[in-house]
Amino acid sequence: MEVIKSLREHFRWLLLLMCFFICLSLSAVNDADSLLKVASNSSGKTKFDALKALSKFYKSADPQKSVNYAVAERNQARLMNDRSLEADALNDMAIPMLMMAQNRQGILLLQESIHIYDSLKNDVGKARATTNLGIAWGQIGSFEKSLNCYNKALTWYLKTNDQISQARIYMNTGLVYEQLGKFDQELNAQRKALEIFTSAKNEKMMADVGVNIAVALKSTGNFTEAEQYLKKSFEYYQREGVVYGMAVATNNLAQVYKSKGDYRQAFECYKKALPLIRQVNNTWAEAAVFLDLAEIQFEKANWNEALSNLTTADKLNVPENDPGMQSHIFLLYSRIYDTIQQTRLAFKFFKRYTALKDTLSSAEKTKVIEELNIRFETEKKNDENKLLMSDIRVHKLRQYMLLAFSLAGLLTTIILVNYFLRKRKLLLRKKIQAEAEREEAREAIGRMSQELTAKALQMAGNADKKAAFAEKLALLIPHIDTEGRPHLQNLVEEFNSATDENLWDEFHNYFGKMHPAFMTTLAKQFPELTGNDRKICAMVRLNLSTKEIALILNRSVRTIESARYQVKKKLLLSEDQNLTSFLMAL
Repeated sequence: MEVIKSLREHFRWLLLLMCFFICLSLSAVNDADSLLKVASNSSGKTKFDALKALSKFYKSADPQKSVNYAVAERNQARLMNDRSLEADALNDMAIPMLMMAQNRQGILLLQESIHIYDSLKNDVGKARATTNLGIAWGQIGSFEKSLNCYNKALTWYLKTNDQISQARIYMNTGLVYEQLGKFDQELNAQRKALEIFTSAKNEKMMADVGVNIAVALKSTGNFTEAEQYLKKSFEYYQREGVVYGMAVATNNLAQVYKSKGDYRQAFECYKKALPLIRQVNNTWAEAAVFLDLAEIQFEKANWNEALSNLTTADKLNVPENDPGMQSHIFLLYSRIYDTIQQTRLAFKFFKRYTALKDTLSSAEKTKVIEELNIRFETEKKNDENKLLMSDIRVHKLRQYMLLAFSLAGLLTTIILVNYFLRKRKLLLRKKIQAEAEREEAREAIGRMSQELTAKALQMAGNADKKAAFAEKLALLIPHIDTEGRPHLQNLVEEFNSATDENLWDEFHNYFGKMHPAFMTTLAKQFPELTGNDRKICAMVRLNLSTKEIALILNRSVRTIESARYQVKKKLLLSEDQNLTSFLMAL
């Protein structure tokens, strides 16, 4: 099982953002203190350049501070009334936001930057911002939008014969094709990039592309050629002194050997990769290596070594808190203990694995909702920009109409008025269409709300099945010998008392995405409600039955009925008022 594709893959989008962000820097000063002095004691373009350099200085080490300086950079551009510099600042703000996974804000800033560049006919800035937007769309999984941005930027770079930028676009395009599983197209794009970087004798970029090509070759089963590319990339990184690149190449080489079953060579490469990874202080990558080693030992039936490596990976992942890696660790624990017939431990870790998988599934759904919101905001912003440009054009048309009236008389004026009315009608029709598209997005979010209810009902059904299974186990107790009876009794009690610890947290987070104002309004209007009361209200708001709520919260039906009655009293509802109707309308 391929648990982690590669170190390069884990930080792909972060590296692309850093690689493609182009900004001005001050040649005379290169440290934060000097830059701060310049920014404090200067004005105009000099101050703008100092703030820009500060934003660049903190981009990797402290993205939030980078954003703060970029905001100051934008304010300075506005004081100077320089729209081109303002667009540069918006681009500078977007990159660290994307590095902090603030995708929605970053995408909107980049789109605003592109809009300004477009209005100024600044093709250089527009191509740069469009490339960054392609990276942003790829980061949230909107690969078609990402490819569209790259194609637009590539068209301009081909016109200007900017070959290095062309090569970078080919690299990015190849990585998107990799995500889509189109490895032939990826190899074609990456080899175009390699050809350009080779002509430019840029060994650092040749090494980066070589790793990309090797990963694609490994995915298609061409291990021999992948091995050759990785060894060559390692040589380039070594000559350039790029320790991180050496770690990436060595780790990927180990995974090639692992994929083709050459465990001895894989172990040797992992041994070489570990000190390099520790040198760049990458705890996540170190944990991934030990997880891969545990998998190899499992395949070789070395149970103790596998458990030892797995324990190390688990400890290293604690500060990183990567749920994807954690789920794989739990699953491998379960497989090992099941193989050596320690059933109880195998069952324990499998339960943890399934619980974490449910959490990851919810996170994916949240990501879908976030992408819908980003698209909605994007379309809304585009519509506003279109209407703004339309208003500008309308204003110019009015001026032309007045001039034409004075020069050509009433007949010319009537013709222009008719033309204006037709244009306005077309704009209104486009506006109505945009409203319809936004309504469609709202309906999509509504469907997500129905999916939340279905998830809750499914959990209720699982709880019901668990209780029924516990009852069947209990019937077996009298037929079990004295020695085994306590164990079976403990298992029954465990089933009866077990609850999903993540259930309410998952339910609360997902419910908050669907009904963001409900809990706030409820707490504000009825502060006497307890935390348990609010849980009941949220589930009633989803129109769940008393029995379903009881199953989810592991309470008796009578207890839930009593709780509903108490909630109704606290909400000051009369006997003939319906609790569900009241909460649905809140």
